[in-house]
Amino acid sequence: SQLKRLNYFIQERNKIANFFNTAISDIHNIEILPLPTNLYSNYYKYIVMIKRNIQRNKFKTLLRTKYNVCLPGEVYATPCHDQPVFKGKFIGGPFPNADDICKRHFCLPIYPMMKKEEQKYIINSIRNTITLL
Repeated sequence: SQLKRLNYFIQERNKIANFFNTAISDIHNIEILPLPTNLYSNYYKYIVMIKRNIQRNKFKTLLRTKYNVCLPGEVYATPCHDQPVFKGKFIGGPFPNADDICKRHFCLPIYPMMKKEEQKYIINSIRNTITLL
């Protein structure tokens, strides 16, 4: 039954992502992950990158304790080449880009029924937290 609503869910996630794109664009030390122009995302995850001079765990902890905004998951907290199941199976390493991305990315909450007030609160909380670091 949810598949019948899939287009609606994707449209709503894209509206939220567009709001995030605009709102995040002026936050120092946060980078938007740009999409190629020929793609249309379902925004299962909304990924942003924190600049290298900021410790992601410190940022996330402060955001949670001060504003009650939890960013629980990354796409990969540990890069594939460091996963135990793949240990010793990757040839040609090291993989500095994968290591860097896994250290710096985080995902904002995003779901189709997210209210505008929630979106604004998340962005304002991120803006306020990043200035503390």
